[in-house]
Amino acid sequence: MLNIKTIRAVTFDAGGTLLRPVAPVGEIYARVAGDFGLKDLDATELENNFQREWRHKSDFDYSEEAWFALVRGTFGPHASKLPESFFAALYQEFARKELWHVYEDVIPTLDQLASMGIPMGIISNWDNRLRPLLADLKLATFFDVIIPSYEVAFHKPSPVIFEMAVRQLGLPADHILHVGDHYLEDVEGAQSAGLQALHLVRGALHKTAGQITSLLELPTVVELAGGHLLVSQEGT
Repeated sequence: MLNIKTIRAVTFDAGGTLLRPVAPVGEIYARVAGDFGLKDLDATELENNFQREWRHKSDFDYSEEAWFALVRGTFGPHASKLPESFFAALYQEFARKELWHVYEDVIPTLDQLASMGIPMGIISNWDNRLRPLLADLKLATFFDVIIPSYEVAFHKPSPVIFEMAVRQLGLPADHILHVGDHYLEDVEGAQSAGLQALHLVRGALHKTAGQITSLLELPTVVELAGGHLLVSQEGT
């Protein structure tokens, strides 16, 4: 059963939806560690360690201290061989626009939604580097609302961070569509706050209800629906 809702604004996740690192995290970590004298580290091992630390993180508040702790866990016994200045340098490295790739479907989609007069926002589990990074990537001007979790002390999937976006956009929650690549954080989180949601699964061979495989589908879906979007509701 489908529920038809008017779409008057669209919000996006950032990482994995609008942008991604230009190289695997482990490769970047190994390169920067090499600049500090710790050379020939296995980038694949660092990548695996990072993914493990990321999966097992708890109470992660996206502060510099939280990132430093995660990086130390990633480097394991090698961390003691690195100076404190390394951690600050690595943190700043990921603030550089050159470290990030904007997906090819992003700018055309944002341009088209803007031409349709659709207000847009970002709701992201991110830290204090997000706003300047978006500005450097020339993305910030597309968005009426930008809410990094670090600034509001709540992170997705908490409904609180979505409710903040709803208040800032000044629209009913069910007239806002959130799009992201993480089902729990973006779809379930948004729906828990009363927003509509689409799950972005780039490259998927088969779509299920409530999924898109490219952001390029988004303006067309909204436009063809006459300003409405068909969203499958769980349990209906």
